[in-house]
Amino acid sequence: MRKTPAEKSIMNLKRFAPPAAKKLWRRLRERPAPPAPTAESLRAAAAKRSRRIVRTLDGLPDATGALNPNLIFDIGMHVGQDSDYYLRKGFDVVAVEANPMLAAAGEKRFARQLRERQLTLLNVGVGETRGQAEFHVNLELSEWSSFKPATASRGMPTAAVSVEMVTIADIVRKFGVPYYLKIDIEGLDGAAVRGLSECPVKPRYVSFENGDPPLFELLVSFGYTGFKFINQADVPAQVCPIPAREGRTIAHAFPYGASGAFGDDAPGEWLPVEAMRGIVGGHAAARAKGDYDAVKQGWFDLHAKRDV
Repeated sequence: MRKTPAEKSIMNLKRFAPPAAKKLWRRLRERPAPPAPTAESLRAAAAKRSRRIVRTLDGLPDATGALNPNLIFDIGMHVGQDSDYYLRKGFDVVAVEANPMLAAAGEKRFARQLRERQLTLLNVGVGETRGQAEFHVNLELSEWSSFKPATASRGMPTAAVSVEMVTIADIVRKFGVPYYLKIDIEGLDGAAVRGLSECPVKPRYVSFENGDPPLFELLVSFGYTGFKFINQADVPAQVCPIPAREGRTIAHAFPYGASGAFGDDAPGEWLPVEAMRGIVGGHAAARAKGDYDAVKQGWFDLHAKRDV
């Protein structure tokens, strides 16, 4: 019988660390589902005080401006599937989630990591400027929630909640320069990428959705020279390399909707600027003409590497 990617990863890891394989099966049975929101529950979650959830950057001390090789920013935590992977890999994580109910769920799921300060959980939004903003939560598909009403709704019911908006530069100023910056915030990926212009030191790795050509060119101007264009529909088929090239060697099954492996652990070769320019340009043209169906053909994240 043909083995699944998760089973292959576990079989590989058994040669090195049998207890880790057993833990993985327990984790697969404990995958969390996002809580069902209502307008009332969102407002209650936003109003609830918590010692573990950071809702404003005001008053926090500044960090050093150097790149931290053990730090990852998870911009768009959602239910925590990516943060969970990064934490298990041994990285420190700053996770950003604008939805107060998902932030509260993350507080429960990652109680130990928050207590041990391996994880910092920010219930804020990321945009072009600072201030209060209305975050529109899709009450049926939480992953479509956005600060843009039309992006959040798509014909479904939504509820708005006010959260603090900050910039990527603000977060870098308070927590340091991450080794990897993962961005997945519906409709505002561009704001986060453009925010790097205010950061003298850039992350080694960056990823965001779709790889729009103007944002690709901006990364090139920032000094990123290697690129991968990864179909996110194929992420559940990814197998963690043994040994790992990034962080700790682990067995891990990526759920549907996860961002998947990053850096040198991500599948495929790093492509140079000219090769990727043609790929992202062609993808953008197909989407603009309506010749691309993400449901059938998948959706893509652009991964970028910068030599430091």
